[in-house]
Amino acid sequence: MAVKVQLSAQIDAELAHYLDLYQEQHQLESLADALEQAITALRVQTLEREYTLAAQEWEDSGEAQVWGSTANDGLSVTDNE
Repeated sequence: MAVKVQLSAQIDAELAHYLDLYQEQHQLESLADALEQAITALRVQTLEREYTLAAQEWEDSGEAQVWGSTANDGLSVTDNE
């Protein structure tokens, strides 16, 4: 179980209203649950963007092409029919 910390923050009234609506629509027990979901979604979005950029850098560096030629080394496909 994750350790919980208490936060205190002032946010724009529109965002607070949206958070209330989100909590209600998704039947979450608390605003903290809604905020956790929002932060998790932001984390996933950030990681997806970072992985995409890293993959593009790898592709642009030429390393993907070099490693692509060895990706199947030692693997063989057999037809058992």
